[in-house]
Amino acid sequence: MKNRNLLLLSIFLLTGMGAAAGQARGALLKPIQDTFSVSKSVLGLIAPATMIGFIVSVLTIGMTTGRINIRKFLLIGAGLSFIFLILLGSSPFFFLLLGFFFVSGISGGLTTALGPPILSHMYSKRRGWIFNRYEMIWAAGAASGPLFVNLILVIFGSWRLAYFLLSLGFVPIFILIWKIRLPYCIKREKALSLKDLKSLGKHPAVFGMALGIAVNAGIEGGLFTWLAYYMTQFFPESIANLIFSGYLMAYIPGRFIYGRLSEKTGYTNLIFFNSVIIVFLLFLAFAVTSGFLMVACILAIGFLISGNFPTLLAMGTNARPEHSGPINGIARSSSALGIALFSALIGIIADLSSLRSGMQLLIFLMIAVCVIIFAINRKTQN
Repeated sequence: MKNRNLLLLSIFLLTGMGAAAGQARGALLKPIQDTFSVSKSVLGLIAPATMIGFIVSVLTIGMTTGRINIRKFLLIGAGLSFIFLILLGSSPFFFLLLGFFFVSGISGGLTTALGPPILSHMYSKRRGWIFNRYEMIWAAGAASGPLFVNLILVIFGSWRLAYFLLSLGFVPIFILIWKIRLPYCIKREKALSLKDLKSLGKHPAVFGMALGIAVNAGIEGGLFTWLAYYMTQFFPESIANLIFSGYLMAYIPGRFIYGRLSEKTGYTNLIFFNSVIIVFLLFLAFAVTSGFLMVACILAIGFLISGNFPTLLAMGTNARPEHSGPINGIARSSSALGIALFSALIGIIADLSSLRSGMQLLIFLMIAVCVIIFAINRKTQN
């Protein structure tokens, strides 16, 4: 039991620190732009660079989870995260910085590809609950990232120092993983054959999960990347970063509650009604309101949208639990693709028109999520 608890702790710490480092990026866009003097379109390449590396890693590792030494790759992921956060803070040129973001995405993908499959087998009867708890820890880390960055910027005025300090958080995690053993239940994970891969792709729940996650992640990625920057049009930079942290902090109670709701209601019904409400809130936030009423809508969006990804992942995993690793890989790569594509698209719209117009794209993306979930529900019930 002690080893099991240490494993759970190490997985939670790894996702929390990874989220803190990843979401620090959104709060650091403006000082990075000031350092390297690049346009918003070029600045928007940071998210795709990170996510392309993430997709390559999480999909490759996810598809081979049944064959690899999981503990060894967890160690590699933690070690690489430490190294490349230091390199991010040391970069003298913007395009070298993009390269380091790409490789940091690879290291993040390693750990993210392995954590959920381990939990899927440890909590095979409560996947909706454990996935929401796992993502709740991610949200706690993600919310602390911008707060930490804000503190470092106020005291030291250095975005580079923020990355140096964040790298240190992976050292105790590496030591903890070094000391644990994986439980026997992980052996339930089966190697994926070519036939199994084709079958996974055709399964309505898995295909629908991937599509729904990609579009939903486009909304989350747009907010992760541009919300703090967007808020500087209405508030001082320090307040804008606090609002971004508040949005991420809303994920914590949101995922706690959705973890409970997922055990009592159907996954697709929960996501559909949730998404309908979010459409209305996005419209209010980016097309109608301003000031503190807009902030209230954004916090409510964070609370509600937090439950979509982990609940969709649980839905897809329940369809083929013996292939939790590949399904997690598909889900994470779909999420990364959505984040990369739509974050960059918002930057392009911002240059051509305005950032407000770019953020209004999120309304239409959430309408698309509603349509996708409705179609999944019809298909899986027939």
